Amino acid sequence: MKTYLLILLLIIQPVGSGVAAAQAPDPPPAAPPADEDEIAVKPVRKSDVVPPKVLHMQPPVYPENAYAEPPGVSVVLKILVTVDGVVDGIEVTKSGGEAFDQAAKEAMVLWKFAPATYEGKPVAVRIAVPFEFPPRARPKTPVETDKPGDLKRPFANPDPAGAKPQGRGTVAPTPAKDGEVLVHGVRKIQRLPVVGSFVVDRKILAAAPQPTAADMLRTVPGFYVGHPQSDGIANALFMRGFNAEHGQDFELFAGEVPINLLGHLHAQGYADMHFLIPEVISSLDVIEGVFDPQQGDFAVAGSGFFRYGVAARGTRLALTLGSFNYRRLLFIHAPRGGHPETFLAVALKSGDGYGPGNRSSESITAIGRYHLTLGTRTSLTLHAGAYAGRSVLPGLMRLDDYTSGAYGFFDSYSYPTAQAQSGYFTRMEVSLKLVHDLSALRERWELSLYALRTDFMLRQNLSGFLLWYPDEPELRGAGDLHLQTNLDDTLGAKLQYFSGKMRLMDHFPTEFTAGVQVRSGMITQREDLIFPAQNMIWRHLVDSEVNVLHAGAFVGSTTRFFPWLTLHAGARADGLAFFINDELGNRQYNVPTEQAHLLGYKRNAFGTHVGPRVMLEAGPFARLVSPLDSLRAFAAWGQGFRSPPPRSLQEGERAPFTQVDSAEVGLKFAPWGERVALFRLSAFYTYLDKDYIFDPTTARTTPIGDTTRTGGVFSVHARPWRELTLSASWTYAQAVLEGPPLATPENPTPGEKKGDLVPYVPPHVGRVDLSWNRRVVDLGGAPVAISAGLGSSYLSRRPLPYSEWADPVFLLDLQAQVTWREFSFRLEATNVLDSRWHDMDFNFVSQWNPDQSTNLPARHFVAGAPRTIMGTLEIRY
Repeated sequence: MKTYLLILLLIIQPVGSGVAAAQAPDPPPAAPPADEDEIAVKPVRKSDVVPPKVLHMQPPVYPENAYAEPPGVSVVLKILVTVDGVVDGIEVTKSGGEAFDQAAKEAMVLWKFAPATYEGKPVAVRIAVPFEFPPRARPKTPVETDKPGDLKRPFANPDPAGAKPQGRGTVAPTPAKDGEVLVHGVRKIQRLPVVGSFVVDRKILAAAPQPTAADMLRTVPGFYVGHPQSDGIANALFMRGFNAEHGQDFELFAGEVPINLLGHLHAQGYADMHFLIPEVISSLDVIEGVFDPQQGDFAVAGSGFFRYGVAARGTRLALTLGSFNYRRLLFIHAPRGGHPETFLAVALKSGDGYGPGNRSSESITAIGRYHLTLGTRTSLTLHAGAYAGRSVLPGLMRLDDYTSGAYGFFDSYSYPTAQAQSGYFTRMEVSLKLVHDLSALRERWELSLYALRTDFMLRQNLSGFLLWYPDEPELRGAGDLHLQTNLDDTLGAKLQYFSGKMRLMDHFPTEFTAGVQVRSGMITQREDLIFPAQNMIWRHLVDSEVNVLHAGAFVGSTTRFFPWLTLHAGARADGLAFFINDELGNRQYNVPTEQAHLLGYKRNAFGTHVGPRVMLEAGPFARLVSPLDSLRAFAAWGQGFRSPPPRSLQEGERAPFTQVDSAEVGLKFAPWGERVALFRLSAFYTYLDKDYIFDPTTARTTPIGDTTRTGGVFSVHARPWRELTLSASWTYAQAVLEGPPLATPENPTPGEKKGDLVPYVPPHVGRVDLSWNRRVVDLGGAPVAISAGLGSSYLSRRPLPYSEWADPVFLLDLQAQVTWREFSFRLEATNVLDSRWHDMDFNFVSQWNPDQSTNLPARHFVAGAPRTIMGTLEIRY
């Protein structure tokens, strides 16, 4: 039987020639083989142990807005190097402050070792690793010298001994006493300086109940996420003056894979986020506006990036039970000592939904990621994910039918054509990301490849019995139940080069990046009007195949001309090619005569777009009196685009991209440091030359002409005490039609005119997230930790077509959790006040009495969820 040794190397203090007895309260994290059931611990001589050898060293990032007085800051970590050479059990034995401690720990988890050996066999050992962060004073105004353009003070702080400034520095270890490894911290230039750039960390993402990953977007200023049709179809998204519907105005990525779907039948840019598991999202990066050259198609209001990562290593099993027979089972396995992006996760969910059986749903999600290091300069991340979900949909309810007492608040219409509504969606994806470092200055290449398959099926009736056709008058009153299907196969790749730290004209610190993105989609679309029984078709509406090829290239640079002035500039060029095989094209609907030609309309179209982006950052201003020296000013302008719905294109047409002009100015202010409190204030402007809104009658988006958005955002992120974290924001946006919308066959009499507010867009959006956590008592030798969180959203009245307004919305969510040893219990309550609210409002013509026709528009709504309570028991081991 093999013997496994756990050896405590006391290398912080010198050890003499005596024998040290190993202390092993816990076994090493690496699992023993199947034939091993114990770990033996015995005294060994330190001199007989061959220490671990560093194979890959990741330097820490110098914390932004952190400063160190001479001689600098030291952080010492005690780590366990397992028999596999990975890092586990990180403990801070000498603190340099929270910011520096966190930077050291984030770097440490990425180190790789050749394991220590004893008598020729790998053993797990504990070692101490110091990190040295050199002094860094607050930036001062450059001082001129005899040489024009030269500076006495270089951009990066010089080495205390007078060596050349390191910039990002080399990562070669410096020998230290007792086998310690000395690493110098490095500083990272912020790439996205605009006020509307946010990185929401796990502490805020987990502060309040987040039933789905899409709900995490609510933590971003100006964002609101609706669930008008439960989990059956993609969420409704509102952001900074945009009703992004199901994703048409907001670019989304999960890891390396895009979420938005090209040319989707239900909504261009359709983005269903139900496949994401909230517990494996480490952070959410959001850019509001179009200012970064990497932002591509659908980045109209901005872009969002879900970053995968599981910081708490080990195995987790969680069971959630809640109102309306809600059940969720979660399993996560994150190998100890592994990279945060190495994990397996599976979630199964089902529930009856609120209302009389008209919102039931069930789904399963599986996600796996594996990060591995190939040598000392290359890393590879593999990803696979799958999702399948089905839901019963409630549809819409006329407000007058509810107020008259004919139906209840959560009811659906009793007609079979209304009771048959449902949504179905599957997603299968695989991807890889390869990163190869070319130098110690972080010069590198990154390659991402992905393949994506989605299946979408929607049965929905929002208008009742309104639709009929003169060529089939006998089918009048058959019901407007639409059956939409959209099958999409997508392949894509992204190759990007990062220059690392350079100097422009041998003087100005500069970083440069360039890349290409390619994507090909093969889409099959069908839409019919059906009878509920057996999905019998009574009218073909769409039968098409669409091929889309998207190729884009971008270039960007960041140059610091003075310590208080940085310019970010870049440009992006895109081309899209469309091939459409419309099997029902050239059909003469509404004409009760036989056609003389066959059906079908094959066509192709092509279009290009070039958009510059410029961002200017001024500050911090060291000469100002504290705390004004932390003030930063920003200005940004950029042009973006949104691709058109493919079936709207004609033969040889230059693809009419939606042109987006976006501008923003603002301030950042951190009077006590960004770790304590960061205030943001900004004003924005956005113009679209072709905009779209959702048409409930056709269950698709329709054009409304050109629009503008103007407004402002105020936000604060604060951590006044170690236990308390606050994030709050208020956004005002005015969205206006700049011209009358064009009449279409589906909408011959638009209800909007020039100067009207864009329908469905709330002028005011507010959000507060608050979290508190603390260790309160020791029980059985282990601490008991408790946490509590609050999340609150506010939407003002929203304009509707035909001069109507939707009611305001105020929601309050609470949660509390207690953790002891491997166990935790969390209690969540959403809509604590049990408000009667509308998740979505519309105003359009419908006919829900088959015997009584009408041409008058009416208010419709989808009932929002009542108070919902859920409890989660979780075990970690």
